Amino acid sequence: MEIKATTAEVGAIGFMEIFAEHGHHNLWRRLVQHPRPDEFAASLAELFFGNPAPPARPGALTEPFFTLGELRVAISKLKHNKGNDDAGLVPELWNCAPDCLLSDLLLLYNDVLYSGDLPPPW
Repeated sequence: MEIKATTAEVGAIGFMEIFAEHGHHNLWRRLVQHPRPDEFAASLAELFFGNPAPPARPGALTEPFFTLGELRVAISKLKHNKGNDDAGLVPELWNCAPDCLLSDLLLLYNDVLYSGDLPPPW
């Protein structure tokens, strides 16, 4: 038996009523198949705890490297009298840092920018 209904009929009556009207009240249950609980749990575990693919890196760096001037501006915007970091460095210390230290810090930032790899302590 073929079931025919217009869109208006489906909207007004609904699928379950159309199936029941034609003697197919169990048809809807046969159309929907739920996974077994262990299959569902396995798919959720893969989704949330699986090994995701690493993010794709662009072939060429599109951002310019940081400059020493940009680093100095960023350091000057650090708030004073605030807490220190894990190494005990406070913002006031960075404002007084010599150029050789800032150059090394700049190399570290640019290396992270270029490679995308963060040092382990970060």
